[in-house]
Amino acid sequence: MTKTKEASLSMKRLSKLVACGLVASPLLLSAPAVAGGKGYIAPEAALALTDDIKMTGTAFEPDTKPTLLVPAKPRYPLAALADNTEGWVVVELDITEKGIPANTKILASDAGKVFHKTSLAALKKLRFAPATHKGEPVPVTGKRYKITYALAS
Repeated sequence: MTKTKEASLSMKRLSKLVACGLVASPLLLSAPAVAGGKGYIAPEAALALTDDIKMTGTAFEPDTKPTLLVPAKPRYPLAALADNTEGWVVVELDITEKGIPANTKILASDAGKVFHKTSLAALKKLRFAPATHKGEPVPVTGKRYKITYALAS
């Protein structure tokens, strides 16, 4: 089966779920389809970009921390949307001296693996102004973020 046909079937299944009242239609109206039918961009899914989770593994404290330049919005997986699943994922990544995420991994989540793939995909799209030490860009390791997935109420 082709990806286009799979996407079409997924959209039909989702439409039936909306018609049966199993999925809230306002969410579908506010969330545009993603090419290929792989998920919806949910306004409620966002990276919690806070520095309250400390960097681990960096041998020194940089003079400046990495600063987010290019944000990314995680896609809400169709399976989670259809099941009205909400949850969070804590991720860890390294940031190179060029501001590019590397070595991304999932540390914890409260909804099984349903949000893992979309969380890791969103992290790869992030771009940062790198951390600096004595005026030079430096890599950092162990930067952690929490991604929260919530449905419209």
